[in-house]
Amino acid sequence: MVGLGTAMDLEDYIKAYENGTLGKNLTRYWYPDEDRFDYK
Repeated sequence: MVGLGTAMDLEDYIKAYENGTLGKNLTRYWYPDEDRFDYK
């Protein structure tokens, strides 16, 4: 998952995404079988 912010123009975010230089968001996922949260 990637996050788009408001610091740059949308076109700059799209270019960064296409180039693979846009960082990922830290998103917590719940694993109910293991009773824990973790990041992917």
